[in-house]
Amino acid sequence: GKLTEEWRKENPVVKGNPDFDAEALFEKIQEEKCHTDSELPLETSLRIRNSRKKVFESISENEQPFEIPEGWKWVRLGEICKFLSRGKSPKYSQLKKYPVFAQKCNLKNGGISLEQSQFLDPNILPKWKEEYKLLNGDVLVNSTGTGTVMRACFFTNDCLGNYPFVVPDSHISVIRSVDTIEAKYIYYCCIGDTVQNYWEDNLAGSTNQKELYIGVVGNTLIPLPPLAEQKEIVSRVEKLLANVSELEKQITEREEMTKQLMQSIMKDA
Repeated sequence: GKLTEEWRKENPVVKGNPDFDAEALFEKIQEEKCHTDSELPLETSLRIRNSRKKVFESISENEQPFEIPEGWKWVRLGEICKFLSRGKSPKYSQLKKYPVFAQKCNLKNGGISLEQSQFLDPNILPKWKEEYKLLNGDVLVNSTGTGTVMRACFFTNDCLGNYPFVVPDSHISVIRSVDTIEAKYIYYCCIGDTVQNYWEDNLAGSTNQKELYIGVVGNTLIPLPPLAEQKEIVSRVEKLLANVSELEKQITEREEMTKQLMQSIMKDA
């Protein structure tokens, strides 16, 4: 909350207003989840409700990683998602029409590339329910593999290109937050030290094959600001990241100029 400390002075807590009170926002989130379920086909609704049967434990003060500002609320990630699941094991085809999102699609710099994707066998399409088709705003996390496990990216429809849709394989976890939340804020939380350290401390499996179970992801603590402050945080983070990218570009250009200058001096010598 330090990033928006001055902003909060001009935008104080307004009890009952989701834009300026996280408790009210959390209540609105629960209402949205119930409303969304009621609009889905019965089979889909029952399947998603069954996936939410896990009752999340209340959050004690000792469990909270740090103190949060007034008007914020600690929540578990599973409580604010409308879909939270690992992907499925696909059957592949040579027909390059329906790409499957795998670990290698999740690039180290946070980008996404479907260039090396394998493709789904059209004959098994009926087995892939609609909720497994990736949507704009999904946060995708590598859930297996030493070296890439916990790597996260933010999915947008621009990544699809000319493909009709893309589905995740069983080594990818999909975090789909409710519409009431700024999805990009959840992404920045997931790549931040607090969440990454928690996931690392709770990895399972051997040294060569680490696993991030979906239960761990669902239990992850997230500091939830009011909606207006989420948007402000995202805006400020992206401006800062843009500045960092520009500085990195300048440093690279100067290093290249220095290298060329040294080569020229050595040639003259």
